[in-house]
Amino acid sequence: MERLLSSFTDAVVTINDEDFERAKKLNLAHGNIFHIDGVGVNLERFHPISKIEKHEIRKKIGLRDSDFVVLYVAQFIPRKNHQLIIHQIQNIVKTVPDFKVVFAGNGETLLQCKTLAEQMGVSKYIMFLGGRSDIPDLCGMADIHVSPSLQEGLAIGNIGAMATGCPLVLSNIRGHREVCRDGINGYLFDLTDSIIVLFQDKERYELIKATNLHDVHKFSVDCSVKSMAGIYKSVVE
Repeated sequence: MERLLSSFTDAVVTINDEDFERAKKLNLAHGNIFHIDGVGVNLERFHPISKIEKHEIRKKIGLRDSDFVVLYVAQFIPRKNHQLIIHQIQNIVKTVPDFKVVFAGNGETLLQCKTLAEQMGVSKYIMFLGGRSDIPDLCGMADIHVSPSLQEGLAIGNIGAMATGCPLVLSNIRGHREVCRDGINGYLFDLTDSIIVLFQDKERYELIKATNLHDVHKFSVDCSVKSMAGIYKSVVE
């Protein structure tokens, strides 16, 4: 469908390097091909929170201040690959005993994941919150934001977590590589080892947190609007 419609377009806009290079190689545009840094995150909604706010949010959903919390915001569908996290919990808690996984989202594989957690005996380490409207608060209270997804364009949830300072642990795929610079503002898997490093190395954790707060501005709504305005202007002219 994209190939068909591209012959009618005056511009194609891509949001990751791989799609940009592929569009150029396949000549998927009648006009120019552009690359921008995502569709824009509202930094007025996603921002760091105070320790008091973090405490209150955790208390509200049943978490302790001492818990080391990993958050995954994603619809429960096969390509989001929630099962990978559940399978690795037993290894993680050997080093991180107060480990907690928070899943925010609904979908077709939710029941399957709950059943898997029970079968593996790790249900006590997981919170299935369902669909939520308070994602900025959840990102702010989490220690790490993870995504084991098998396919992404440019996952907006990761960028929202970046804006709160939350380090990222992401699968090494297109879209994730656009957001996460391995070892600098997070890690591109191995999931278990990356979580343990961030738990144990407090200095590294704080450095990554500061880097995220700096780097996220290029993904802001303001930058996205400015980029798109330039593209529209060039097409009209």
